[in-house]
Amino acid sequence: MIKRGPSFPATIVGRMEAIEKRLNGKLQALKTVRPVLEAFYATLGEQKANLAGRRCTGPARAGGADER
Repeated sequence: MIKRGPSFPATIVGRMEAIEKRLNGKLQALKTVRPVLEAFYATLGEQKANLAGRRCTGPARAGGADER
């Protein structure tokens, strides 16, 4: 049996409401950050082409592995 904290909703309706609340919080965060990132991206020159040509492949590259 999975142990859940006292704040975990007991009903499916409560769980769905909790999920909706979390998703709305994430959506608000994206709406806050997006205009700032778009403004920053618009100021980039040559770097913009470099960023557009790269693909993020996940945590494996986070350690600074050489891409050659």
